[in-house]
Amino acid sequence: PDLQPVSLLLGKHRDLSVSTAWAYKNYCEQHAGQRGPISPLLSAIAHQDLPAIGQSLYNDLESVVLPLYTQVEALKTSISSATGSLGGMMSGSGPTVFGLFKTLDGANAARDSLAGSCPDIEFWVTFTSPAGISMVETRP
Repeated sequence: PDLQPVSLLLGKHRDLSVSTAWAYKNYCEQHAGQRGPISPLLSAIAHQDLPAIGQSLYNDLESVVLPLYTQVEALKTSISSATGSLGGMMSGSGPTVFGLFKTLDGANAARDSLAGSCPDIEFWVTFTSPAGISMVETRP
């Protein structure tokens, strides 16, 4: 079944990039044939269980990206531990990080709280949709 809309807070360091080719190459060299746990996440999605989804988030590429890009790991920790966060994860090969929230108000509050102490990070609030994404609000 389609997952009901989930509120998201995304964050990315303005002047940081991670090479996708580098991330995959290093992952393949270090973890050939290994994969992270996916069954708990699929079950949580099937049951529309947002807290379980947040706790089941997993990205294999974090194992090679986060040790070298400690600022991405710190951002993940900040978003994951923000008030109202259900969990967080690096998106793809990074450096963008996202956190799940029950409500847009919760995601907006976390953004406002984090933005004051993280001036070099851009934040966006949005929500998931079975048909793509929608921008909720932008701030310069």
